[in-house]
Amino acid sequence: MVISTPVAIYAAIGNASAKGALVKGGKYLEALANIKAIALDKTRTITFGNPIVSDIFPLNGTSREELLACTAGAEIFSEHPLAQAIVDASKKEGFEPHQTEGFKSIMGKGATAKCLVCEDETIYVGKLDFIKEHQHIDKEAEKIVEQLSSQGKTSVVVSFGEGVAGVIGLMDEIKPDSEAALKDLESLNIEPVMLTGDSEKAAIYVAKQVGIKKIFGNMLPENKAEKIKELLQQYGKVAMVGDGINDAPALAQSTVGIAMGAAGSDTAIETANIALMNDKLSLIPFLIRLSRKTLIRIKFNTIGAIAVKLIFIILAFAGYSNLVFAIAADVGVTLIVILTSLNLVNYDE
Repeated sequence: MVISTPVAIYAAIGNASAKGALVKGGKYLEALANIKAIALDKTRTITFGNPIVSDIFPLNGTSREELLACTAGAEIFSEHPLAQAIVDASKKEGFEPHQTEGFKSIMGKGATAKCLVCEDETIYVGKLDFIKEHQHIDKEAEKIVEQLSSQGKTSVVVSFGEGVAGVIGLMDEIKPDSEAALKDLESLNIEPVMLTGDSEKAAIYVAKQVGIKKIFGNMLPENKAEKIKELLQQYGKVAMVGDGINDAPALAQSTVGIAMGAAGSDTAIETANIALMNDKLSLIPFLIRLSRKTLIRIKFNTIGAIAVKLIFIILAFAGYSNLVFAIAADVGVTLIVILTSLNLVNYDE
């Protein structure tokens, strides 16, 4: 009875580690078995998170070179994949990023920096709503953002000086295993929900590709955490899958936080209860099956151990047992519990 739980848990955690999932404790593996819904970030979770610049729209007299070089000068200090894609696009076209100072990242919204080339102008880079807080937005910029969103692309709006300097569109590729993994989760009676900081139209475009019906876009880190609270009230047990600093509050709020470890931020990995080191979304359905199998094994071991004890107590009172039989039964049950638990090391779906 004493070893029935830990042997099964350690065997299952060992199996998970061999597959590329680091589980930070047995209680998280057990909790995973009771999950009713799973919230997922979009970028670097469902998609590869290696966006490339697909569209460049200079506005209000801004040249293509000025738009890219100035934006890259601000984004060069950021670790966000969208920022790095813009820097790469600028360099690829032969435009050296402008020198900037005073870089400041506004989590979930965008970034600002002061350009030392463009007459010390402040650069605002980020979502349309973020730019609206600082500059007047013309209808043309809004139309471009809407057009890119309908194509499943992410828009980065740029402003320096007066008005909008331009809009940069980026696209990301969906991981080949995402659709199959999400269908697998549904077959396990788990409801997938997308929580993303990207626009709702871009989120809907990706969600349709992978079969997610519940989508929430334009979410800041605090919005994601609040949404997890709502899902917890609705479903009881909810997992969250994400990779970045923006996902950390939601990961901490969920029943089980799962970080896409290889590409994820240190903050996300630190906060999460499980880290997927190979970034395969298909590993999550396997972990849920493994956790359910582990709980069944624990129950079998515990009930079996208690049943054997009761049988031998009854036999002892009836005068049909002796010390040799009792010791043999005790050692035998111990060996059976260990061997059946160790089978979890080789469990594969």
